[in-house]
Amino acid sequence: MKIRGREMMSRIVDAMSLTLATLAPAPALASSVTGKILHLYTRDTDGLQMVEVEGRGARPACATQTYMLIRDEKSESGKAQFAMLMAAFLADSQVIVFGSDTCTRWPDGEDITIVKYAR
Repeated sequence: MKIRGREMMSRIVDAMSLTLATLAPAPALASSVTGKILHLYTRDTDGLQMVEVEGRGARPACATQTYMLIRDEKSESGKAQFAMLMAAFLADSQVIVFGSDTCTRWPDGEDITIVKYAR
C-alpha cells in the first residue's frame, strides 16, 4: 500500500501532536482538605486570616505549613470565606477547603479558593 504525500504529512502531524501531548507537564492540582477546623486566626496588624483544618495532607511545595490563608481578606469573597469558616468552627462542623496551589498571601501557606460545607 502506497502512502500519498498529504496522508503521510497528516500521519506525521498526528504523531508529533501525540508526542508533544505526552511530554507536556500535567497541570498541578490544587489541594483540598475535609475536616473540622482546629484553629481560625485573624490578625489586626495586617488583616491576615488563616485556618488550620484537621487532616491536612498533600499541599503544594510552597506550602511548608499546614495552615491555609484567605488571599484577600478585604474582598467580598474573602469576607464570605471567613464568615463560612467561622460558622463551621462555631458549629463544630466539617468543611471542605480547596487551595489554589499558590502561596501569594504568605510564602509558606496555600491560598484558599473555595470553602464548602460538608456533612
